Amino acid sequence: MSFFGIGLHVIVALFFAVHVVRTHQNMYWLLLLFAFPLLGSLVYLFAIYLPSLRESRGGRAATRAISQLVDPNRAVREARVNFDRAPTVEHRMRLGAALLEAGQAGEALEHYQAAANGPFATDPALLLGLAKAQFSVGQHAAGEASLTRLFDANPQARQHPSRRCSMRGP
Repeated sequence: MSFFGIGLHVIVALFFAVHVVRTHQNMYWLLLLFAFPLLGSLVYLFAIYLPSLRESRGGRAATRAISQLVDPNRAVREARVNFDRAPTVEHRMRLGAALLEAGQAGEALEHYQAAANGPFATDPALLLGLAKAQFSVGQHAAGEASLTRLFDANPQARQHPSRRCSMRGP
């Protein structure tokens, strides 16, 4: 039974050794991993492996999901604080997007409609958010009109559906 425990430590150290080589870490980690299999593996886990997981796409998605689970209204709260501090069109759009994500489409629509007046009336991100909010509250004709305004003001938006809010440049 003790061979199983020793073998498990060595297998974990080998796993981390492969990670050391693949990610081009300093070679002293190999010495640490094989000289002290359990302690070296724990140190490597907390010093290198877990922080590198946070930077991966899956790690960012997991972090976002956990933070949404722990504090579901954080985005709305932060957007509301930013808007109260400086009521700019950009902050109003962020608040509208956060409210729309949180399922408060009515209030989001109010913010998008207030932002859609004035010099930013043809902004692609604003018109797209306005259309989403209008569709969410059931104003389908108004949403279609907003999309028509979006496509009239920015014809490239129709050809690039994957470039949602970054339709300003070529």
